[in-house]
Amino acid sequence: METEPLKLFSSAWQQMVSDLPGTNIGHDNGITSCFCDVPNLFFNVWMHDGPVSDEAHLRRLLREGKACSASWHQTSGGLLREDWLPVNWENVLADEGMAVMMPMLGMEADAITPPPRALAEIDIRQITDDNMALQAMLINAHAYGMPEEQFAPCGGMFFFPEGTLGFVGYIDGKPVATTGIRLVEDTIYVLMVATEPEEQAKGFAAAVMRHAMAEGARLLGKQRFTLHATIAGSKTYQKMGFVAGPRTTLIIPAG
Repeated sequence: METEPLKLFSSAWQQMVSDLPGTNIGHDNGITSCFCDVPNLFFNVWMHDGPVSDEAHLRRLLREGKACSASWHQTSGGLLREDWLPVNWENVLADEGMAVMMPMLGMEADAITPPPRALAEIDIRQITDDNMALQAMLINAHAYGMPEEQFAPCGGMFFFPEGTLGFVGYIDGKPVATTGIRLVEDTIYVLMVATEPEEQAKGFAAAVMRHAMAEGARLLGKQRFTLHATIAGSKTYQKMGFVAGPRTTLIIPAG
């Protein structure tokens, strides 16, 4: 993967958080924090800036991260690049009162593989107003099994400034799938890919995502695509031509 995945995440999250209420972005003691006044852990994250030399270094980093989180009034998590950590990092993590919430993979593609079969039929529309932006965020809330109020504050056109596009797919007029793209680190970064739970495994997200990437390449003039995927979701992206890079893992306080 040519694009460094932790730097990519940091750049993308600084962009997104900057579009949300109460932005608070900081750089201190080897940590970048991206916080905002939205009650959603996904939009309140700190991450380390470089490799961790040994166990003592990791303990200092985790304590700095916890102190950083404690200084903010919204629940937050941290992001670690696993291949930059000492081999016993999971034991140190537990010893410091932290736990893995979501392992992810940084992924990249210079070309998108044609679909193996006809794409699912779905009415795909670009997000052009606050109502559509809110629909996209509520689809994400439902897909992640999280309260709507944790995503609703992001549901406005302020989340889709210049260089950012969002799309919603509809079945019989009902919004069921969504994808967003942003220009990040000279790549088209794919984010907020989600499908309503009762409509999953029908190919709707793949259809909306492929449409979003094609429009991104056409309108933004870039050909390299990047994203961060869950381990389960990475298989779908690999079929599109994405290559997996290092794991970047979201951590939270244990318990």
